[in-house]
Amino acid sequence: MDKYTLEMARKHFSVLDYKHLNPDIHLAHPNLYINHFMTKGAQQGRLHSRKLLNIQTEFGRELILFIPYIYSLYQRNLLFPTAIISSFCGMRPFYYFLDEKQLNEKDDCRTSKMIQGLYFNHTDNLPLFNTKYWTPPPYKEVYYTPDAFQYEKPLCIIQNKYNLEWKENPVNYINTDCLHRLFTLLENSYQIVYIRPHSANDSQFGYSHDDNEEMELNDTEVLTQHPQVIPWNSLQEQHSQRGWNYNELKLRLFASCTNYISVLGGNNYLNLYFAKKLLILRRRKGDSGLYSGWYKQVAPDLNPELVVANNWDDLEHQARGLFIPSTCAEQQLESSAPNPTETPKP
Repeated sequence: MDKYTLEMARKHFSVLDYKHLNPDIHLAHPNLYINHFMTKGAQQGRLHSRKLLNIQTEFGRELILFIPYIYSLYQRNLLFPTAIISSFCGMRPFYYFLDEKQLNEKDDCRTSKMIQGLYFNHTDNLPLFNTKYWTPPPYKEVYYTPDAFQYEKPLCIIQNKYNLEWKENPVNYINTDCLHRLFTLLENSYQIVYIRPHSANDSQFGYSHDDNEEMELNDTEVLTQHPQVIPWNSLQEQHSQRGWNYNELKLRLFASCTNYISVLGGNNYLNLYFAKKLLILRRRKGDSGLYSGWYKQVAPDLNPELVVANNWDDLEHQARGLFIPSTCAEQQLESSAPNPTETPKP
């Protein structure tokens, strides 16, 4: 273990917590617990502080940093029943491998704080993850439900958002004009499902909201123009009797899909568990250097094809190249070109 990682581990270490969270260790003196952690426990990636179990962070970081660490402990029989995992409302489906009593959900507002006490892969701003104690759960295998999402065309999920970012106006989002063009381009070849969170409605299904204020995009009108596109709230209503909350429905839907278009942000991290093709809009730089790094570590067997677009026009261009065969794209481009004798609509 490198010096910096060890210092991160020591920073939040507690003898009482270490003893409580690792009941297989029986030692006579507190100093012996300290010595055990420094010589063996840290090398084994053991839990060492209850602070680590009180998650106060963004959805994406919990999904990509914390859960794979907890799952690796579970696989190595080092996550004992005494460990109580605290999480946000609706997150239970991501922790399917835990006993009922091991997960304590809370209905707090998420913040952008880092996870306290996490010394392996403590930030998502890393080119590559240390996979020794980092194992993404097999969500695709666990939640594959083919009978619920059978369509004549392959699925393509488009995830959008429209909220304040970095305490500024929305930056990474698909505007309505680009959304209309994407629907037009893809709807003949794919069954599109469109997702944009609405916490006012989604909270009743167990959606965990954060401190980024949502704003109104007026994308309902675009959906009206494309009746073949399935909006997320329609799926919620359709499967409401199954007892699936927001995240379980999402996991089951995603397990049947390999094609994704998304925007920079935490929700994009979930796509990595399922995507073979993923197009990401990044209008403002972020996640630098990660697209060829840990983005492909989440589900390496899928060997995802990742493409990043820098603006709305580029997003449409990249979508054509990634999702539409060249001959079909040329035909669609010709058929969708405006008639020069007609006055284009605003």
